[in-house]
Amino acid sequence: MRRILLSLCLLVSLTAAGQAQDIEATRALATRTELQQALDTMPASQRNGPVGAAIKKRLTDGDFTPGERVQISVVADSSLSGTFVVRPDGTIIAPNIEPISLRGVLRSEIETYLQEQLKKYLRDPKVTARALIRVSVAGEVARPGFYDLPPESAASDVIVTAGGLAPAGDPQRVVVRRSGMVLYDKEQVREFFVRGASLDQMGIQTGDEFGVGRRSSTNLLPIIGAITGIAFAIAAFAQLF
Repeated sequence: MRRILLSLCLLVSLTAAGQAQDIEATRALATRTELQQALDTMPASQRNGPVGAAIKKRLTDGDFTPGERVQISVVADSSLSGTFVVRPDGTIIAPNIEPISLRGVLRSEIETYLQEQLKKYLRDPKVTARALIRVSVAGEVARPGFYDLPPESAASDVIVTAGGLAPAGDPQRVVVRRSGMVLYDKEQVREFFVRGASLDQMGIQTGDEFGVGRRSSTNLLPIIGAITGIAFAIAAFAQLF
């Protein structure tokens, strides 16, 4: 109980440090309208920077990049159900049908889009589908490596999946890199954690890296590291209810 209370206190301090503001809850998978509104309302410095460029690219090219996996279930047709890898040309290939291009398709649109595509072969197909994003987690976590996560996952789930923070890990020193360049700095990532934003709301793609930095102070590192690891676990568990 004492450890849980300490963890909750840490979450409160992280929220205060992030200077969180009340933000209207949005869907875990961002719609085209929401992305356009976010782009239109952000400051010019962000709109013309890497964050704005990433949103513009999503609106034009869609979310599905080569190497990303898509889990598809088609009622009454097991041959079209399974996990499919997006090919370099932006298509997925299922048995006995033509390749399906996912270029320009957002994750929030994938089920409706596939239903329309499969109407060429099936009568009134019932489709469920979701993507899996493979991200890299590096730095001060228990198990650095590559992990596949649904885009609906909270951003903090990345840390939980990697085993939580290492003893020296600092939840306020996490950055996201894309192709070696910083996409989100530590302040931006901290705000995403505080808001409970999903990976999709962040615009995370397969191949992006979460880098967890070290604490500047060496005092009580083993204790604080353990507490922060539990705190991320509590945050992830709480989202199930």
